Amino acid sequence: MWFWHVLALHLGCTVAELRKRMTRAEFRRWWQFHQRNPIDPIGMHIRPAALGSYYTAKYGFAKTSESFDDVFQLLVPTHPDDEAWDVFNAFL
Repeated sequence: MWFWHVLALHLGCTVAELRKRMTRAEFRRWWQFHQRNPIDPIGMHIRPAALGSYYTAKYGFAKTSESFDDVFQLLVPTHPDDEAWDVFNAFL
């Protein structure tokens, strides 16, 4: 259900409108597009900002030994009930 909300926000309509007019094939194509070019707020804004912060911490004054995935997980924790990737990958 999460990706329906992301897509509706991106296309400027409600989830109900989107579900009424979008075919399953088009939804799959949007999901494939999203996997290559993320359209959610995390992919478009937060992840690039986190990457910049990580490189500043890694190679700047702090010289952190943490990996990017560890730092990103701190900034954007994955909810344990988040099954979006499993659900949408099942459509492919």
